[in-house]
Amino acid sequence: MIETVPNERKLLRKLIKKSKNYPKGKIPISELNVDFTDYYVRQLINKKLIAITSIDNKYNDNTGDYIYDSLFVLEKGIHYFEKRRENFKYFVMKSILTPILVSIITTLIVLAIKLLL
Repeated sequence: MIETVPNERKLLRKLIKKSKNYPKGKIPISELNVDFTDYYVRQLINKKLIAITSIDNKYNDNTGDYIYDSLFVLEKGIHYFEKRRENFKYFVMKSILTPILVSIITTLIVLAIKLLL
């Protein structure tokens, strides 16, 4: 499971919601008020949850950076929250409910043995 911080999840939710309004989920850069040098944006890109496309590999002569055209949320990013929810359910089942059930069953066995003796 990919670990993210709350600000990354907030940004990813915002991008997923916005991408539903555009064909193929590509959000034009002009529609975003996101700085691509922002730490959280870079983290989402590095974790392969979102991607950005440049205009035919054109560079900004002043900065040497690519000129970006659009941003889109990758499949991994679209399904990130579903996967996170499933992992949480599994954790609760494994770490909380299983010990409780084992404790109840053990207690019932001990009580049954005491009643028989």
